[in-house]
Amino acid sequence: MLVHNFHILVMHVFQIHLFSYDPAKYSFCKEKSIVNILKVGESGELRFLTEIKTGVYGIAIWPESADPDYEKLLNQLDIVIPEATQWKNRRPNIGDFVFGQRVDGTWVRGYIICVLPCLILAMVDDAKLVIVSNLATCEEPLSDMYAFSGICELTVATQRFMENIDYKYKVTGQTDNEKPDEFEILILGGDDEVKATVRPWTPMLEQLGVPCGDVNYGTTVCITGYQNHIVMYVRPLDTLGLARYNFIMETVAKCAETSPFLNEPCIGESVLALSADGNYYRGTVFSVRDDKVHVRFEDLGRREFVDGKKLKVYPDCLNNLGYCISKIRLQGIPKDIPPLIPIIKILDNLVENKVPLILTYDGVPNTEGVYLKHPEGESVNNMICKCLELYHVKPSKEIKN
Repeated sequence: MLVHNFHILVMHVFQIHLFSYDPAKYSFCKEKSIVNILKVGESGELRFLTEIKTGVYGIAIWPESADPDYEKLLNQLDIVIPEATQWKNRRPNIGDFVFGQRVDGTWVRGYIICVLPCLILAMVDDAKLVIVSNLATCEEPLSDMYAFSGICELTVATQRFMENIDYKYKVTGQTDNEKPDEFEILILGGDDEVKATVRPWTPMLEQLGVPCGDVNYGTTVCITGYQNHIVMYVRPLDTLGLARYNFIMETVAKCAETSPFLNEPCIGESVLALSADGNYYRGTVFSVRDDKVHVRFEDLGRREFVDGKKLKVYPDCLNNLGYCISKIRLQGIPKDIPPLIPIIKILDNLVENKVPLILTYDGVPNTEGVYLKHPEGESVNNMICKCLELYHVKPSKEIKN
């Protein structure tokens, strides 16, 4: 019976992908793929970059007919200076084709696929995702040049290929009329010929990682918790956001019904904890004082002292469930101020009443901050700054109403 219930739960958890992954969301990533111009009968070379899942690889691919185009791309990438067109006070949009700067300082071409809680770029030249810190305009001719990458799916998934080694291939056909950008190929390796299909690369579920709240410019959200007067957590209130939230809460609740109580909680341990609102949430133990345990609720972004006797074991099947919240930072508010009662009252009211707020931003939101605006007009940023004026604290910059 326990095994049967476990399988039901696993299938239930797996369905979260219905709310977190939609290939059509990333269809713009196909636009520049060299795979779009493949022709039946032509040959070329490909290189396996990384295995995304069993038998499915991100590849670099070079049709013989496009050799001059590839040479031009390399020349342009060698001379371009993205710093010259780096963005300042410019709002990024999902689907923008830009340069993004990685942690190591290098710049790469790609499409913006996420702006919060971090800025994520779909690197079309490498068929993978990367977190970037800065953006720059990708100008002509680079903005019009092909990306020599794609997805290769082996017909027999057990076949193995070495990464970063070039293999010859030949295009033998197209899969069907409904997928004009998907081609059948033969990979030539010594005496062996391996059948596979190639298609333009778009981010795959396995590359996206654990999903979180999907928020963007103009998304209506509510605050679920706050770290201080600047850093807080929000979840989207649109149809998809509510569906994901309800699904996650129901799944955690079902786990809590059957999960055993925890005997001795340890600092840093993942647990299921009973909140003051009567619901169980996923949490992390921060401190233990006799029967009182200080827990950070990962589904809410806030901390509470809870009854240690009611903590439950965190089941492994929740690891990939994902989250419905995103971490944000309010723009234009001084950092170094003490906790002020008027501000705490404002934020507590917004959390307790799940007040709908419209999220907007002027620049890169994860670094420059955002505005949370009431539908009737005034922003939370401005409300907080009014409280600061009473204590003679000067706002760091102009705040929008």
